[in-house]
Amino acid sequence: MQSRRGRRSYNGARRARIAPMTDLTKIKKRIDELRSELNEHNYRYYVLDAPVISDAQYDKLLRELQELEATHPELITPTRPPSGSAPRRRRSSARCGTGCR
Repeated sequence: MQSRRGRRSYNGARRARIAPMTDLTKIKKRIDELRSELNEHNYRYYVLDAPVISDAQYDKLLRELQELEATHPELITPTRPPSGSAPRRRRSSARCGTGCR
């Protein structure tokens, strides 16, 4: 009898592990989506000089990514977007003192 209970307990623990894996898969997928979207917005902002979302929207996406990574540090990768605040608006137009334009 005890061995049966042991099996039930083992199977129960095994089933409990399956559900979090599904959740972890969904979380990993969302993290990948956020990274891709943030990278696209960074490219549009810095390279194309044609942002399509506001700084507030960018901040919201970045905060979601940071929260997910804080909850699941094993999913952090070296290629993730910068973890600072939203990209700053254009550089000032002040000239340097050496005559560059």
